[in-house]
Amino acid sequence: MEKEEEWLNRLLQKGLILIKSGYGSYQFTSTTNKNSIIKIDVRKFSNEIEKIDYIQFLEDSYWTSIPNNQNNGKFYFIGDKTKVNELFSDNESKYEREVRARNGLISTNFVTFIFYLLIYYNDTDKSVLMNFKNAFFTPGIWQKEGAAFKKVFLFELPLASMRIFFSIFPILLLFYFCYQLYLVQKSINKYKEA
Repeated sequence: MEKEEEWLNRLLQKGLILIKSGYGSYQFTSTTNKNSIIKIDVRKFSNEIEKIDYIQFLEDSYWTSIPNNQNNGKFYFIGDKTKVNELFSDNESKYEREVRARNGLISTNFVTFIFYLLIYYNDTDKSVLMNFKNAFFTPGIWQKEGAAFKKVFLFELPLASMRIFFSIFPILLLFYFCYQLYLVQKSINKYKEA
C-alpha cells in the first residue's frame, strides 16, 4: 500500500490528481496544486453508517475522500500538506492498517484461486501440465517428419502455447498471490518492530 501511495503522490507532483479509482483502474485529472498528499486506508465496516461516520471524521480532520468503486474496504484520501501529513499518528495504527490489508488480501486471493480452479481448470489442463505434448491436438503430429511435421507443428504452436499457459496459470497465480502476501507481511513486520 505504501508503494501505491508513493506512486500516486509522484503523479500528483507531476500534475496528475486522482479523482476516482476502482478495481485496478485509476482516473486522473490535471492539477497545478502540488501542495496535496494522498493516503490510503483499509477498513471494513459492519454498516453504511459506520463508514459515513469514519469518512466524516477524516474530512473534519482536513482530509477529502476520493470516490472509489471497489468494495474491498480500501479508501483513498487527499489532504493539504500544510495542514496534514499523515493519516495515522502512530505506528500501531499503521500496523493495524497493514494487518487489515493482509486479511482482505488473503480472503480475496483464496476465493479467486478456488474460483479459477473450480470453473476453468479441467482435465485437459492437467494432462498438459503432466506432458506438454498433450497441448497439441492434431492427430499423428508426433509421427510426422520433415516439412510435414514443421508445417503442422508451427500451425498449432500458438494454440498449444495458450493451452500450456492456461495449464500453468494456477501455479503462476499462486506465486503472484504469495508474493503479494510477502510484500504486505514485510510491511507489517516493519511497523511491528517500530
